Amino acid sequence: MLLFVFQGRLKFKRSDRIYLTAAGLAGAVIIMAGFFLIIYDGIEPLSFGQGVSLWPSEGLRLLAFTVGVAFIIMSRKMLKTQQKEVQKDFGLSPEPQKRWSLSQYLDNIGAIFTHSAQPKTHYILGEDQAIAVQKYLQEGREYENALLRLETAGDLWITEERPKPKRVSIDLLWRHYLEQSGVFKRSARAIIMTFFYFGGCLALVPALGKPAVPTRGDLSEVLDAAVTSAAILIMFYIIFWVVDSTRSVWRVVDKLANEETTLWPENLKPEEFKPLRQTYEKSLSYYYDVSFIGRLTDTTIHLIYFPFILLTLLFIARSPYFANWQWTPFVVGIYFANVVICVFCAFTLRFKAVRAKDKAIAGLDQTIIAIAADGRPEIQRGLGALEKLRRKMETNEEGAFLPWQKQPVISAILIPLSGTGGFQIMAYLLSHN
Repeated sequence: MLLFVFQGRLKFKRSDRIYLTAAGLAGAVIIMAGFFLIIYDGIEPLSFGQGVSLWPSEGLRLLAFTVGVAFIIMSRKMLKTQQKEVQKDFGLSPEPQKRWSLSQYLDNIGAIFTHSAQPKTHYILGEDQAIAVQKYLQEGREYENALLRLETAGDLWITEERPKPKRVSIDLLWRHYLEQSGVFKRSARAIIMTFFYFGGCLALVPALGKPAVPTRGDLSEVLDAAVTSAAILIMFYIIFWVVDSTRSVWRVVDKLANEETTLWPENLKPEEFKPLRQTYEKSLSYYYDVSFIGRLTDTTIHLIYFPFILLTLLFIARSPYFANWQWTPFVVGIYFANVVICVFCAFTLRFKAVRAKDKAIAGLDQTIIAIAADGRPEIQRGLGALEKLRRKMETNEEGAFLPWQKQPVISAILIPLSGTGGFQIMAYLLSHN
């Protein structure tokens, strides 16, 4: 575990990091094997494939735990890299670097329990307010200071009757997303959900019965309890880390799918779309909304592989090929619930993203129809550019806009159904018919 943490802190070439990781894992395996041989009591047989020893199952669970730790670190790096790329490509205001302090740490803990949805008055502003906030955040100011200024400064005061035209401040949306997606807050929320979920599973044991464990002797019983608990907890944590990541993204998607025009930085508009800046700003906003959603969801939809890989490893670990493991309704129900949670999040994100895209295209279609019906040449000059925008939006298959057959969640679902995992499922279904 320490290897995965510290190799990212030190300066190594990519090839060196791969060799270092491989050497570290090999060393960890040797150390654990040596420790096991020291404490081994000889009661549980050291056998593989005869269906009489649980040690192969424990090895797979230990592997699942190790892979889970690696997935946590990988997912954090993947999301951080994606955030930097999206921030750069769309000209969004960067999150200022904060120095650690005890007061900030305590504030973060409090924010976890007082988290609420971003109110509309914190991202739908009058045009003047939105431009002022954008400039304020681009100077590197903190998100909380921007909100404080909105609430206290007379020229930026937001009321229910805001002056028109209204604008969605993409900078405020982005900074709120970064604030809520910090490693500490997301990890804390995932941990809280994990322990509540784990506690709920344990509460069902008296009613549904504790699954039988084919152990022999105290050593195998203690190690099975420890390794199984660790593997299950890391799997639950990964699931809820992915859930929280997906939920944060779809909240941004929901806020972009509204009637107000999003205020995007001026430097985003390509030269070929310059004629659209003044007359067709809303149409250009539709285009960037769709492009932004595709980029923002691209990494998130691929995180779904992580929980399914762990589910498959733990599924194979219960194979009767290793020991006399029993598939009780309780165990099957837990696995099924985990799959449903992951699939629900992935499907919901795609549904919301596609709905936002369809709504943007429909809005652009209304503009194109109105221009085509207008016979004035000066009005129709931008028609070709708008039609090009529409084609780009319609053919956008980035991130959550991928067709169903290419969605990572479909491939992830097939992981347990392939190879040994598939044979396990078939054996279970046949044995209960």
